[in-house]
Amino acid sequence: MIFSSAVSFAILGEDSRAAKDKYPANKDDLPYGLELYRPKSHNCLMTKPPKVIAGLAYPGCLSLDLIGPMEAFNYAALSTPESPAYQLIMLGETTNPVDTLSGIKIVADHTFEDYAAPIDTLLIPGMRTGDMSYQNSQIVPWLKARAPHIRRVASVCSGALILGAAGLLDHRSVTTHWMDSQDLGTLYPKANVVDDQIYIKDGPIYSSGGVTAGIDLALAMIEEDLGHGAALSVAKRMIVVLKRAGNQTQFSDLLIAQEKAHKFSSLINWLEINIDQPLTVEQMADQCAMSRRNFARAFAQELGSTPIQYLKRRRQERAKHLLETTDYPLARIANEAGLKDTENLRRTFVAQFGISPKHYRDRFGAKSASFKRV
Repeated sequence: MIFSSAVSFAILGEDSRAAKDKYPANKDDLPYGLELYRPKSHNCLMTKPPKVIAGLAYPGCLSLDLIGPMEAFNYAALSTPESPAYQLIMLGETTNPVDTLSGIKIVADHTFEDYAAPIDTLLIPGMRTGDMSYQNSQIVPWLKARAPHIRRVASVCSGALILGAAGLLDHRSVTTHWMDSQDLGTLYPKANVVDDQIYIKDGPIYSSGGVTAGIDLALAMIEEDLGHGAALSVAKRMIVVLKRAGNQTQFSDLLIAQEKAHKFSSLINWLEINIDQPLTVEQMADQCAMSRRNFARAFAQELGSTPIQYLKRRRQERAKHLLETTDYPLARIANEAGLKDTENLRRTFVAQFGISPKHYRDRFGAKSASFKRV
């Protein structure tokens, strides 16, 4: 299968009339489910050229990291037919088909070395964990030279590693797929790696977590450009949430702990069984037959947090899971997560996720996600 941005979007060099003709003129011509969005200032927008959104294709990149966000920008362009807000192009080291990690081939419209026209937003996809071949490509020196002239440079998933190699993450906050967070921080220690965010903006540098988080990032950029109405229209068309609830983490602390834990694997399982109990560091140390001091030091060294911090996050995550999958009263959820009472549940939940337990359940609970019979 081959993707080329030229199929759906105005090609460089076409006049504005030809580009405009590619987009529907009225609501009846829009793809099913997409709303026609006309901002109040659309008369002014008609005089503006479309913002160029460039995807960077390279061998072994993750195709969804590119195609997902690009489709979001595509729908936004379709929603502004009088003057398409975006023009999408694909760049690569070659214009020959590029094999992505999945085997899908992507064809670049231009080589990045030859493309000299303005770029508004550059999207850089990720690669397989541990793949460092980008360090030997021409992408890094090109990006280092070109980035100061691009309004937004955005990475999806492990694409943040390429930003780091180009020196764009020094003294900036960045996120990536949780499996690549440690590599990113080790390779580029001047970066402030935040591993529990869906996406982050720090100046002209934008980054997102794993895979589908790239669509969240694209929606945020569309909202930044065109306003809430346009972003909401695209989110509805793509059947995704415009803004995930609050400070929602992109991974499970339990999954991370099971991945890292060697000495404490039995303790991690014991904590899951007894998480509804009032646990102490002394009890945890006893389970490991260690002194409190040695246990706390070894636990932090192996899992990257103190025992109490880990336990607190696991209680919060257990509560979140119960809100998503059951209709239990909040008092029962607080008890089963070891959070004592509903007030403590509410307070800790708001502090961690930026949303109340009730509102979280309304948005992500089992009832809100149930299928309707047709």
